[in-house]
Amino acid sequence: MNQAWFCNKISAFSISELHQIGADNIPQEFLSNRLYYYAIFDTVYAVTDVINSMKSESKVVFCEPNFLLQPLTGVNTNDPIAANMWG
Repeated sequence: MNQAWFCNKISAFSISELHQIGADNIPQEFLSNRLYYYAIFDTVYAVTDVINSMKSESKVVFCEPNFLLQPLTGVNTNDPIAANMWG
């Protein structure tokens, strides 16, 4: 990584893991100038703060959180097939 601003973000948000994604599915002609990553950072930072900080950089084209959704348990519903939704 030769981008100083990116290294500063890693340091500023205590990013502990940084993984390039999709390299095996991205055409070679795009790999040299478009890099796709997901980052794991300390929970002391708000996701929105990290996202907004990344979006403020001119070299960042797209940035969004990766929310993990899980079914609610112990919730009463009137949907008779609600239990089938999450297998």
